[in-house]
Amino acid sequence: MPLRALAGSAARSVARGLAGTLRAVADAVGGPGAKAPDDDASGTDGGPGAGGGGGGSGAAKDGGTTPKAAPADPSANPFAPRTAQALATLTWLVGALGAVASLMVAGTQLTSIGGLSWDDDRPRLLAAGGSVTLAVVLVVAAVGLLTWATMPGRLSDLERLDELAAGSPRGAVASSVARDSSYHRGTGSLPDLLTALTNARAALYEAKSRLHDAELAAAREADDDARAARTAHADRVRAEVAVLTARNDDLRLGARAAVQLDSHLRTRRRVVGVSWAVLVVAVVVAACLVLFAWAANPPADPDAAEGAVPPRPVAAVLVLASEPDGR
Repeated sequence: MPLRALAGSAARSVARGLAGTLRAVADAVGGPGAKAPDDDASGTDGGPGAGGGGGGSGAAKDGGTTPKAAPADPSANPFAPRTAQALATLTWLVGALGAVASLMVAGTQLTSIGGLSWDDDRPRLLAAGGSVTLAVVLVVAAVGLLTWATMPGRLSDLERLDELAAGSPRGAVASSVARDSSYHRGTGSLPDLLTALTNARAALYEAKSRLHDAELAAAREADDDARAARTAHADRVRAEVAVLTARNDDLRLGARAAVQLDSHLRTRRRVVGVSWAVLVVAVVVAACLVLFAWAANPPADPDAAEGAVPPRPVAAVLVLASEPDGR
């Protein structure tokens, strides 16, 4: 394959693939615009929790047979589709890089290296071996970057939130939590959310302990009047546990939404960074394989070409000299 044609084909293939991929990455990893999941969201748009008049009128129109939509899972990750799309796009980008590299190596006719001599073509052999080795190493490194981009963080969810809360309040996650009540759940900020969650959890388990003691005391009471009083006390503690459970669950939803936002933003940063790294790797790999094509295909030797048999038969006259005896 001619060197100029090989270089042009490689450049066009890499440019088209990377341009389309970077556009897809930009569309897939949009900013933190999604709203946190809210346990009251099912009460809008005519859902099960909508105003009583709206739900009743819908059922009346259809004779009360219209099924109501199931409420959305409040713990569902709203960023999951965009994160999955970004990672799939990055996977395609790395796969395309490997495929282009394989096609370019196949197009350079590896068997032509066998015609090179170590004594006469040592620079070309070194250039061919070094360039193809570097190309393979860079493709493997791109696969490693893809694996790194999909790896979770090193900290647990609560440890990560504590780290974010201790950082700058102008950070992406902290500022989003402070602006959106569906994240901070009325506490006002990420540090206040974590403090409220810690206090709510402690109060909940303390109330559960008191409920256990109250129910056990009521069960052991022999006197009917005293048992009724202890049962009434246990009911009051049980109601307190229900209120604390609801508050604890609500704060946990806010904390989980903040974790999901942070995970999405972390993946977004990794995908964008790896995409640019793969762009640089693709350019270097293309240059390496063009160098390999040049080194593996030396020009023809002009001296050998002059002494070669002509490619087509030509007219000639063969004269046989006679021997001394006349024969």
